[in-house]
Amino acid sequence: MAVRKGDNTMAQPTRQMRNESNMVIPDGRKVRRLRKKSLLTQEELAKKAGYALRTIQRIEQGEPTYPRTLSEVAQALETTLEDLIAGGHGGSEGGIAEPIEKHVISFDTFIEDRTEGFVGRKFALDALDAFLDQESSGYFIVRGQPGIGKSAFLAWCVKTRGWKIHHFNMGLQGICRPRQFLGNVCARLIATYGLSHEEVPEDSLEDGALLNNLLREAAGQLQKGERLIVAIDALDEVEPQSANALFLPASLPENVFVVLTTRPGPDAALPIMTSRLCDLEADSAANLRDIRTYIKVQAADDEMEAWILEHDMALQAFVETMLKKSEGNFMYLRHVLPEIARGVYTDLGLEDLPRGLKGYYEDHWHRMGMTAKPLPRSKIKIVYVLSAVRHPVSRVLLADFAQEDEVAVQEVLDEWQAFLHKERAEGDMRYSMYHTSFRDFLYRKDIVQAAGVNVRDINKGIADNLWDELIGEE
Repeated sequence: MAVRKGDNTMAQPTRQMRNESNMVIPDGRKVRRLRKKSLLTQEELAKKAGYALRTIQRIEQGEPTYPRTLSEVAQALETTLEDLIAGGHGGSEGGIAEPIEKHVISFDTFIEDRTEGFVGRKFALDALDAFLDQESSGYFIVRGQPGIGKSAFLAWCVKTRGWKIHHFNMGLQGICRPRQFLGNVCARLIATYGLSHEEVPEDSLEDGALLNNLLREAAGQLQKGERLIVAIDALDEVEPQSANALFLPASLPENVFVVLTTRPGPDAALPIMTSRLCDLEADSAANLRDIRTYIKVQAADDEMEAWILEHDMALQAFVETMLKKSEGNFMYLRHVLPEIARGVYTDLGLEDLPRGLKGYYEDHWHRMGMTAKPLPRSKIKIVYVLSAVRHPVSRVLLADFAQEDEVAVQEVLDEWQAFLHKERAEGDMRYSMYHTSFRDFLYRKDIVQAAGVNVRDINKGIADNLWDELIGEE
């Protein structure tokens, strides 16, 4: 997608988020189609509408635009503002043929969730922009430990820069297969750039041949100064893991870039061509600066502000204590700060709070009574079943998998809601684990042994249950 050179909007996210609400998402394909129908070049449309060429380029790539700007472009194309507004920044494209649209995965809810309360990351954005300015094509890889904010960074870029070609791997929701990635990205390329393909053949999802061809075709349609950005989150969650699990090209066409995120790991897990690495390090000065900003923003919340005043604390002392406790991890703060405001830790001083994300998980596990004697085996089993399913499941299905009654399941869902992702489908609420770092905690050898569970039996029970659903009882 087109990228604004020198764009520093992420340096002041609060202002950007406020302005974002006054913007609309243009239907870039329709603008381009109407312009060509009117026999206008981008330069000619820009002159007719009274705007710079770069503005027209951004509109045709679907980037957020002020209504007044899009309205004047609409007048130049002899249509209406409403006619040029797209349905959303990340969902399926209006007017896509069904054989194409069926492969598109909408990540709207995920993007909104991950960008809530987003702050900072100017250092990462500056590194990205420098890379885009210096290179003609290539891979930009954001690497960091769980909870450091990789997904939030990529989601923020997708949202604020209008990157329509994006894919978020989510192992806990079953979106982690190469076929899903290839189908989604290929369909988005066809829809966004109006490529002459009527479908995404099923056999094209077995390798990267179609993706290679579509990237070249789309690159050939780029206007001067435009870039095509493919955003890929959580490479480490792709299954099965291999040197190039997603069949990414060894080299990219000119003006085509891939921005992806992953955990630290062996180089074999990265694409064949690694152009630039950007490490998000917990103890770096830039990350700690962003952590401080995040804590200050959250401390301005009415409940949190009241808690700080009630405990006669100076804001700076609160910020520095939470900074130390977080160990530079945003996920820790996302859990702990709301719990402080709700009075969960009334019996503890700030200095007694758990330290780091792993420490928080251990503390919560203990506070939920999961280490009590005798062990609450029903609750433990339900939590482990929830961590083992690879798709969001309803309360009824979760009860079937765990072989427990729905009342017990609902009690666990209520107690562990901070760790759950919720979505409504076909009238039912579906649940899945919020973050892979909590699943990692559950599968630690010491935790598994202390909980007295057999992970293999749990997985087999789920598989058997699904098999029964498919073939019925004989």
